[in-house]
Amino acid sequence: MSNQLCDCKIEPVFDSEKIPLSCPKTFEMLSKSPLGIFQLAGHTAKKWIERFHPDSLEEISDFTSLDRPGCLQGGMMDEYIAVKFGEKDALFLHNDLKPILDRSYGTLVYQEQIMEICWKIAGLTLAEADNIRKAVGKKKKDLMAQCKDMFVNGGFKKGYSKELMDQLWDWIDKFSGYGFNKSHAICYAMLAYKTAWAKTHLPTEFYTALLMT
Repeated sequence: MSNQLCDCKIEPVFDSEKIPLSCPKTFEMLSKSPLGIFQLAGHTAKKWIERFHPDSLEEISDFTSLDRPGCLQGGMMDEYIAVKFGEKDALFLHNDLKPILDRSYGTLVYQEQIMEICWKIAGLTLAEADNIRKAVGKKKKDLMAQCKDMFVNGGFKKGYSKELMDQLWDWIDKFSGYGFNKSHAICYAMLAYKTAWAKTHLPTEFYTALLMT
C-alpha cells in the first residue's frame, strides 16, 4: 500500500460569520430583487422594499418590523420612508423623545423604545418599564390599563404635562397592536442579509439551495 499523501485540493470551508455586513451590491440587490430572501420575499415586502431601500443591517431590522399589518395600516411604513428620504421632517411630541426615536426617523418601531420612554420620560424603574413592555407585547389590555396611571403620573412628577403623557400613552397603547421586539428583528435581519449576500456573490449555490427547499 502506498504511503503517498493524497494531493486532492480541499476547498476552504465557507464561514457565514465572516460575511462583510456592509456590502453595497448586496443592499442594491436586496432592494430590487428580494425573491428567495428570508423575510423579504413576501407579497407586501416586495411591494415596499424598493421604496424603503435599506442600506444597513439595522434598517433591514426596521423594515422587517414595519412590514406588519398594524404598521402598514397605521401609515408607519410611509412615515419612515418619507422622513428617511427627506420628503418631510420627523415629528416629535417632545424634544426629549428625539434621542430615543431619531434613529428610526421619529417612528416608534420597537418594544425596547417603549421601555426607554418609560424610563427616561415617565421616570419608571427598568423593572416597571419591562412590565409595560410585556403588557404591550402580549396585548394585555387589562394590564395596560393598570400601567397607564403609573406612566402618566410618573411623567407629571418629572415636569412633563399631563396632556403630553396622555398623548404618549395613547401612542403606546396603539403600538400594542403592532409592536415588535428588536432582538428578534435583528436576528431576522441578519439572516435576511446573509441570504441576500449569498444570492449576490454565490448565485449558483444560492439558487441550488433555494430549489432544494
